[in-house]
Order: sequence, then structure tokens, then C-alpha cells
Amino acid sequence: MPEDVSQWLYAWVSRPQSTRTKANQHLSSRIREIHDDSGGMIGSPRMHEDLVADGTSTSLSRVARLMAMQEARTLGTTILSATRHSESSGAEFLRYGADTKWVTDITEIPTQEGKLFLWEVLDLFNSWSLA
Repeated sequence: MPEDVSQWLYAWVSRPQSTRTKANQHLSSRIREIHDDSGGMIGSPRMHEDLVADGTSTSLSRVARLMAMQEARTLGTTILSATRHSESSGAEFLRYGADTKWVTDITEIPTQEGKLFLWEVLDLFNSWSLA
């Protein structure tokens, strides 16, 4: 390292990009294309599968890191197997068994002494018996 820090800084700034940085930029642009084409519906595991299928050699953690840097997140779809508006009797919940489907809820209750939080966790396998 040169004795003068400013010389070292200018040398560092003017240095050409590393091969890894160039590869990350190329991979990031490909990730952005796939993410945009999917309408934001693909997360890092599926993105990794698509990139490997295209012949790109990369790891899942690298894809996840590059997606996080670009803030390329999924839209967070939720699929419900039964709702109160469905014609289902709720039997889908019973066939799975204990410790397979859980629901949670948290409620904030303001009091004179401060906030009180009520948190509930239900196992859908046997929660029908609580009603």
C-alpha cells in the first residue's frame, strides 16, 4: 500500500472491475428480467431453478443476496384452502393431523398502564373442538 493514502484511494477507484463484480452485474440484470417477466411472483428458490435451467452456474444464497440488494421481492400471495365464503365444510383441515396447520392472531389493547398485546395460536386440527 502506498504511503500516501490519497494515492492508494485514487488507485483503488481507478482499478477495473473484478470478474466477480462483472458477473454479479450480469446476473443481477438477468434476475431483474426474470422478476419483471414473472410480475414479481418468483422468489429466490424458483429464480435459482430458472437460472440453472438457463445454464447459469450460481448458488441459491447468491441469488437471494442479489435479489435482496435489488429489493426484488415476491408480492406475497396467500392461498387459502377454505374460507368462510367457500362451500367447503372445513374437512380439509381435519385430514392433515396435528401440528400441520396453524393460525395466529395478535391484538393490541390500549390500557391506562400502557399497551397490552393478546396473542393466540391455534392448531387447526383440533381447534374445532374449542368452539
